[in-house]
Amino acid sequence: MSFIPANYEPECIWESWDEDTVFDVVEVLHDLVSKPTNGRCHDYADCGWHYSDFNRSAAQEEFREQMNAVLRLNDPPYEIDGFGQIVESAPQEFRTLLNAPVPPGTEHDLVTSKIDAAVARFRTRGATVDDRHHAVRDLADVLEALRSDIKRHMLSSDEGALFDLANNFAIRHNNRRQRGDYDRVTWLRWTFYVYLATIHAVLRVRNAQQNM
Repeated sequence: MSFIPANYEPECIWESWDEDTVFDVVEVLHDLVSKPTNGRCHDYADCGWHYSDFNRSAAQEEFREQMNAVLRLNDPPYEIDGFGQIVESAPQEFRTLLNAPVPPGTEHDLVTSKIDAAVARFRTRGATVDDRHHAVRDLADVLEALRSDIKRHMLSSDEGALFDLANNFAIRHNNRRQRGDYDRVTWLRWTFYVYLATIHAVLRVRNAQQNM
């Protein structure tokens, strides 16, 4: 016997949600999802399966795989990271770079912590232009800390060009001589990946030479 009126139409509450609410719900679902691994079938009245054991990590991995295919259709594209947070999706060619570890022994306060903070700030959902500017400036500070290594392991013209980008395009300072009349979002995205790739390259070259 049904207690639901024949003319009942369920209210689609989700249709009124804004983007942040949708993403919040997706993150909650990621935290709660779990995959059943062991149970018994209760066939009385077609009751079905009753599970007793679950695998959360396997379910979350499957959830991320399926949801990311949808989230990457957004503009800008997003994805769920390994911590269950929705972040801006990196271009395919840079995804490995974002998760690349630094060599053992890398300075934590001057390099590692700043890289981690810059990546998190740049990719966070809803990051503003100022947030991304701050992230690029953090990477510029890392390059400054590695300047002597850059001089040692790179051509001097390359070293000069890297710091010219930071100093003349309103990234590290702010004065009337600097260029500010450019597409900031496009420029900051390009500069972020150039700086991040350069930092990892310098760290790996330095580490290889130290271990020779």
